[in-house]
Amino acid sequence: MKKAKFGQTADVLPVKTKGIIVYNFVSDKKCIDAGVVNEKALSIPKPQVANLNQPKHLQIKQRQTVEVRIIIEIWSGKVTHARAVSGHPLLRSASEASARQAKFSPVNDVPNIPIKAILVYKFKPDGTIEF
Repeated sequence: MKKAKFGQTADVLPVKTKGIIVYNFVSDKKCIDAGVVNEKALSIPKPQVANLNQPKHLQIKQRQTVEVRIIIEIWSGKVTHARAVSGHPLLRSASEASARQAKFSPVNDVPNIPIKAILVYKFKPDGTIEF
């Protein structure tokens, strides 16, 4: 980053500027994109959300959907990474924690390539959760 060079933006004297430099690194490790995998999971723990104990302004008033992007180790069936990519902010962390505990069938007869997938959680106002 310290060796980066930037051109002039106008015919003016040099000035100090601040900014953000974003580097996107591309991994040479390939992934299989499996889409939504709720039906393929051996088990998906329910997120622990204390909706009933929240003040009224924080309670879920309508059905909420949270999508969590996960990475699964194909040889072990374990989720190695989980990050909520959409949904109600108050439900995201509980959904991520639940997704990290999900289990899938290991596959031993293919190369060890990670699987990118999505788990979808549907929260109802009555406190029930659908997968």
